[in-house]
Amino acid sequence: MAMDEALRLDYLDAMGVTQYVARSPLPGARPSPVLQPAHSEPEQPEPIASKPARISELLDHEPPRARPSPEQGPAAVAAPPDVDSTSPPFQCQLAIWTADDLLVLADMPRLDNLQKTLLRNILQAIGRDASLPGALQYKWPIPQNRERNLQAARDHFQGLLDGGPLQSTTVRQILCFGPAAATLLASHDDDLPSLAYREWPVTAACALQDMLDEPARKADTWRKLQVLVRH
Repeated sequence: MAMDEALRLDYLDAMGVTQYVARSPLPGARPSPVLQPAHSEPEQPEPIASKPARISELLDHEPPRARPSPEQGPAAVAAPPDVDSTSPPFQCQLAIWTADDLLVLADMPRLDNLQKTLLRNILQAIGRDASLPGALQYKWPIPQNRERNLQAARDHFQGLLDGGPLQSTTVRQILCFGPAAATLLASHDDDLPSLAYREWPVTAACALQDMLDEPARKADTWRKLQVLVRH
């Protein structure tokens, strides 16, 4: 059965096939059929729900994205603050021991045998255990903390002592060798020199390396340590 000519032309037009139409009858050509206009009924609009959305419409009418509020999770968390540049950085390296009733804090950029031998002699002279088990080492600044000033170092160091060595019921006094150790025990710069850290009395002396470099300073240190001598 031959396809209706009008329908055939509609299909070809829908597929984008251009039809050749002669302006005048061609010699020997078959007579062109006469097409009757098809009766067309008025087009009924499709229900809105059944119309597929066009991409252009979606792009033109894309609803604005809501900005997350500060309470809406990690995407809205503020970026961490930059490294504190308002105060000069503070640097130190300490060694920490417990010797009987003493908490010993010593400025020691390096743990060498000469300093440890001098410390053993001092502890033995004031009647304390001179065995010096493994030291707890403290170094500032630390990579995890963006603030590197002195106050940040004090807060971190004091928290370390309060949650660690000072939890021991045997510690009754604190002995500091070097300025950094005593500085970290103060709350503020104007608290120096401090004679106590909370309820623990503090005895401060020069650094062990200073006594090795300048033996004359041993006499002054010995006078300060008289209050700690056990008879």
